[in-house]
Amino acid sequence: MTYLKVLTKTKIFLTVIIFVFHEVNRVTINHYLRSIRPMSTRPSILLTKLISTMKFFAIIISALFIMGCSQKSTKKVLIQPYGDIEQSFVDEAKKSIEKTFGFNVYIAPRLELPISSFVSVKTPRYRADSILDIQKKNKADTIDFIIGLTRMDISTTKHDNDGNVLKPVSRYADWGVFGLAHSPGGSSIVSIFRLGSSNNGIVLERLKKVCNHELGHNLGLPHCTNSEKCVLRDAAESIRTVDNVADTLCNFCKNNI
Repeated sequence: MTYLKVLTKTKIFLTVIIFVFHEVNRVTINHYLRSIRPMSTRPSILLTKLISTMKFFAIIISALFIMGCSQKSTKKVLIQPYGDIEQSFVDEAKKSIEKTFGFNVYIAPRLELPISSFVSVKTPRYRADSILDIQKKNKADTIDFIIGLTRMDISTTKHDNDGNVLKPVSRYADWGVFGLAHSPGGSSIVSIFRLGSSNNGIVLERLKKVCNHELGHNLGLPHCTNSEKCVLRDAAESIRTVDNVADTLCNFCKNNI
């Protein structure tokens, strides 16, 4: 849940509580006025009760506000490193996800890519969709999202809007990708194989963007058409798109999480 959504719900809570507060005090004050008697100690007793009631509701309002704000982010992300991907890449991906989404991010012990996901249709690769399903199956219930990181080439099948394999089939039946995610869902995988550059700094920046992109899909966000700099822009089969976007979500996408 985003901060803006939490704030909106908190405002609704406050509105309801303030209305109840107003009505209770109105009844209390009317009762107080009707109860006034000359040379009586009763008014001061009722006034004391009125003040106590006001303090009580002030505490309730404050507690609800604090509880609402504390729900800003409780999601947990597990990064699953595969093979010999550099630890520095894993660490920086962790920092980027924490900064972009405010989630709690953990790093799992290294594993090898599942051998069952290996294919050699055009070139030796690992099927990204197969890895997603395996990660989802093995993900602990205490983890909201798992994102795999690998150096190996990964692929999927690209379909058109009708669910048919894009043409030419020979090209898109086993299509190499930067990353893939269940959308929405709890599993994603990112590879640096196609983020290639002799400059590790460039690879790292691309990796952070693709990680945030795929996690955005996990959260149910589609490709963004509202901002050319949003990390949720469709890569459109080009590394140039990755280089041209920022590593964060635009305001429109943030508000739709």
